[in-house]
Amino acid sequence: MKIPGHMMILASAGSGKTYALTNRYIALLAAGAAPERIVALTFTRKAAGEFFDEILKKLARAAASETEAGKLAHELGATTGPADFLRLLRAVVEAMPQLSLGTLDSFFTRVVRSFPLELGLGGEFALLEGAAAQRERRRALARLCAATAGGPGAAQRDFIEAFKRATFGTEEKRLMGKLDAFLDAHAETYLDAPLAACWGEARHIWPEGNPWLAAAERREEAVRELHAALPWATLGDRQRGRLEDFFAALPEWSPGAPLPPPVRYLIGNAFKVWEPLQAGRAELTVERKKVPLGPPASAALRAVVMALGGAELVRRLEMTRGIYAVLHGYDLVYQDAVRRGGQLTFADITRLLQPVALTREAGAGGESPDGAGRRLLLDWRLDAQYDHWLLDEFQDTSFAQWSVLRNLIDEAVQDAEGRRSFFYVGDVKQAIFAWRAGDARLFREIFDHYNAAAPGAIAERHLTTSWRSGPAVITMVNRVLGDAAALRAVLPPDAAARWSREWRAHSSEREGLGGFAGLRHAADEAGRFAETLAILRETEPRARGLTVAVLVQKNDTAARLADFLRREGGLAAVAESDLHVATDNPLTCALLALLRAAAHPGDNFAQEHWRMTPLGAALAEAGGTTRDTVTRRLLGELHTAGFAGTLEKWLRVLEPALGPKDEFSRTRGRQLVELAREYDEGGRRDVAEFLALAEAHTVRDADAAGVVRVMTVHKAKGLGFDVVILPDLEGQSLAQRRKGLAVHHAADRSVGWILDLPEKLFAEHDAVLAAHIAGEEVEAAYEALCVLYVAMTRAK
Repeated sequence: MKIPGHMMILASAGSGKTYALTNRYIALLAAGAAPERIVALTFTRKAAGEFFDEILKKLARAAASETEAGKLAHELGATTGPADFLRLLRAVVEAMPQLSLGTLDSFFTRVVRSFPLELGLGGEFALLEGAAAQRERRRALARLCAATAGGPGAAQRDFIEAFKRATFGTEEKRLMGKLDAFLDAHAETYLDAPLAACWGEARHIWPEGNPWLAAAERREEAVRELHAALPWATLGDRQRGRLEDFFAALPEWSPGAPLPPPVRYLIGNAFKVWEPLQAGRAELTVERKKVPLGPPASAALRAVVMALGGAELVRRLEMTRGIYAVLHGYDLVYQDAVRRGGQLTFADITRLLQPVALTREAGAGGESPDGAGRRLLLDWRLDAQYDHWLLDEFQDTSFAQWSVLRNLIDEAVQDAEGRRSFFYVGDVKQAIFAWRAGDARLFREIFDHYNAAAPGAIAERHLTTSWRSGPAVITMVNRVLGDAAALRAVLPPDAAARWSREWRAHSSEREGLGGFAGLRHAADEAGRFAETLAILRETEPRARGLTVAVLVQKNDTAARLADFLRREGGLAAVAESDLHVATDNPLTCALLALLRAAAHPGDNFAQEHWRMTPLGAALAEAGGTTRDTVTRRLLGELHTAGFAGTLEKWLRVLEPALGPKDEFSRTRGRQLVELAREYDEGGRRDVAEFLALAEAHTVRDADAAGVVRVMTVHKAKGLGFDVVILPDLEGQSLAQRRKGLAVHHAADRSVGWILDLPEKLFAEHDAVLAAHIAGEEVEAAYEALCVLYVAMTRAK
């Protein structure tokens, strides 16, 4: 059998993407590829596990049955029999320790572990995830903010001043909480663009210059000129009052803060006649009446608007540089305290592997002198190990991740002898992880790039037949998302064109599956919640043995809706954000209170908490409940038995206090012990650290008929349900850009400039900023369509 050629597959929801992937893997094996020379990567451990399991199941079935062997051989275009499939199965099993079948993150981690010195590491490193990563962040922040005996040093003072500039106009009493949120919002942006020149530098944002910036210096003078030039004698009382409100509100406004309503009103109306103002004569609308402005008044109003806009831009540039200063100061400490000690996150690992990595050793943002050469040598050594590349969920791949793999895949695609292959699969209609840097544009760009150099280099295939959803659901999907004319009417043109370019009408392979799709309206959130409950009562999922999901946009909405369904409907409803398994039940809360009291004897609340539970009587019977006794006993047990052993012991003690049918509490106890066992494997005995891990820990409950699962659309990706309700789609603009810093990328995906955007009223009238916002709105509209598509296609 010949090695399959390079291929791109666009697989619609439920169309058998995993089936195509596993067939491709087995086809490579049947063509003689060694399992250890195939790289198959996806995004989650769950998906990687399912992929591997399905490969083994297919090979095992084909090895045990002539019929199954013939069926699989036909799909592969081969003449392979049971004995051949048995040989392939044995080859895969024997090669398991050497297989590269997992997540992108795990593959990158393996590469870094294999070449630490080539990548500038001193040797072995520890991988930071979850609570451990949060702990190291807090440690770095504490180190940065800690005052010396003689008061804060220069570094601390600079950091606090920078933070004040970066967060102008906001208030926060809890500094550490504010810093945490600040880093969540901006730290990844800094690591993608660590050069100061990218942050709030006017010459990079406006290479041709910006006249508003110079006008900012004449703000007070321009306001006086406008007041003198306005035709006050011709104004009515309401018009005069409106203008007087404008002049009264101006001194109260500081750039960077929201515009007062009287100022916003007049500036907004001035922008509506901006061209006539520039020409020297305009009719300004004030209180629904036209006010003719001669040349002096027109020029003065234009000068005031430019001065206010310029002042806003100056402040936003300063705030952006303040954000950079905070991030840079924090990262220097984090680099020294965490990374230099050999503790890396997955994001750190990806950046280490990027071919053009910016390094601190290189000085002011240049490349490390020998970094590029070392990286090419690493590519050469990896290229000698692997022949075939299979990439799953490619629409969620970031440009940074692709840049790590690009050289290796170049070699595979350009192999003149046809001994190597590249296969990638995904669905640009399900690109809902742009907030995590997923770049769906890569899908088509890569295809076009290779086929431009060698026409036909990569074949294209579309999978549009759903094996999950019935005709009713698929008809709805086609009608709503396949109507190009309707999409053009409600979307930015570029977003509509991009969607329609990749759209293909769907069909259902499950013609006999009944179903129903409908649209209902509600005026507000309370109405939508009530309508959701009404639908669930009509469908009776528990009585009919149906799985059901209610999909919303945010975790807090999911929590409120699940609570409403439990409280008002008496339904078994769980929200993904509810499943904090260590804190949603009295049993594990009592155990955590005992640990907290042992570690912090002065915590009166924790002390009283465990004393009020059956733990109080159990400890009294075991030898005393004084603070010192409990502390010595628990800390000693943790030292000798670890967290898992200690918790298991006290769960056995508490078992008689549980009701005979209280399986929920028993399950939560087992889940807490399993978490403790994972923590113990790290060799740590830090009670505070474990408590933070336990309180943040969540699990995803298995699907259960009759249980209403309320979750975000992002968490529903890859799942399927009998009944799906979407109560959270109203009131959101399809072209609403994501809040946060404006990060402008050049054509090569490098960061050109970063700016904390000014008031939209000003930004949308600056050519550069308006173009950037328009681009972000196109991306937001496209992503909104993807979210809608994913939500609709979860239903069977």
